[in-house]
Amino acid sequence: MVIFYADKFTDGMKKTIDETNRRRKIQIEYNTAHNITPRTILKNIFESMVPQEVLAAAGLEGEVTPENSPKRSRHLKRKCMTPRSTWTLK
Repeated sequence: MVIFYADKFTDGMKKTIDETNRRRKIQIEYNTAHNITPRTILKNIFESMVPQEVLAAAGLEGEVTPENSPKRSRHLKRKCMTPRSTWTLK
């Protein structure tokens, strides 16, 4: 969903909204024809925000779950606060 803020409704806005609605209709028809139910992407934010090489250098590679992410976050923060020269790469 997008919220437009403007003093007047322009041709560009109308074209954008019309194109979005056209594409949405095509996608809904395709999903219906192929029995697809759209789902929200479930992705761990922590992993997407921290480069994998940083996680690997901190010994935290692999999946970070909600159960272990606070512990790993503290460990990663401590690791990042220490000089890189003291890191041991695995």
